[in-house]
Amino acid sequence: MTGLNAPINDCKMRSSTSLTRHQYAGEDDLTALLDFASRSLAARFPLGATWHPGDIAWELRGQYGAKQAIRFWEVGGDVQAVAWFVGSNEVWVEALPAAETLIADAVAWAERSLRRRQATDQTMNLSVRAFHRDGSRIEHLQRLGFAQAGLEGVQFEFDLAATLPDVLLPDGFWLIDSGGVDVEQRAASHRDAWSALDHIGIAGAKSAFSADVYENLRASPPYRASLDLAVVAPDGSLAANCICWADDSSGIGIFEPMGTHPTYRGQRLSRALLAEGMRRLQGLGHRRARIATAPFNTSAIAAYSSVFQLFDRSSWWSKSL
Repeated sequence: MTGLNAPINDCKMRSSTSLTRHQYAGEDDLTALLDFASRSLAARFPLGATWHPGDIAWELRGQYGAKQAIRFWEVGGDVQAVAWFVGSNEVWVEALPAAETLIADAVAWAERSLRRRQATDQTMNLSVRAFHRDGSRIEHLQRLGFAQAGLEGVQFEFDLAATLPDVLLPDGFWLIDSGGVDVEQRAASHRDAWSALDHIGIAGAKSAFSADVYENLRASPPYRASLDLAVVAPDGSLAANCICWADDSSGIGIFEPMGTHPTYRGQRLSRALLAEGMRRLQGLGHRRARIATAPFNTSAIAAYSSVFQLFDRSSWWSKSL
């Protein structure tokens, strides 16, 4: 996550009625961020929300105590909206449905932040992500001068009240969760999958995922070892892996990340992981399972389409500053 310092002359205050703003300053803000993700996910249903608590854990990867390019808008101590720079000029924003008007304030903050880094003779584009089904958000961005710039992601969903797909694996393979798995082996399994991305047009990819990062991830509040799944190959190596994240408040679970060792691609191992993850989410009483990928990741789209229904797409909306 690229850091970007926000204005700090409005201090964090608590009031029963007034709107306050502050930047993510450390671990004390993590609980509020996770709670907002859960509340917005539930409040916006059946639409998607920008973050699931699992997305927060995955993006931060244990860096909870560091300042982040995250801005909060609060009323009476309750977070109503959040903006997060996910790149040098790309920002994700979210607001509770009753606080949708705060999107304009969030975008204005992002514009000010970007202009402070902008040379006087330079034009920069600010990009904000929006879901295609969220007509209200898109209209809001259009009124603020944004225009659609290009696809950002594809989202899939499965209704867990429906009949689940069978967990099918090739002969000699079996599925485990990561409660007792060796952390070095589990981290290496992730690196193997995400350091071989030529098949989706990313040459020379190299994952820096380490055992320390993995252990920090396991210490995050949303993590459950029973939902951290892997497929074991006949030789005992980890052939594929994924983390499923539950959210009891909204009843929605997500998968992030999902990866298969290049040696074992094409054997539908990800489908087996998804089926088992959904079975476990269903056992927890969840109502939906969701997963997303980049629009150019055709192999993932094909794999997810064999299990899920297409739920939504997202695009970048851009504005020149």
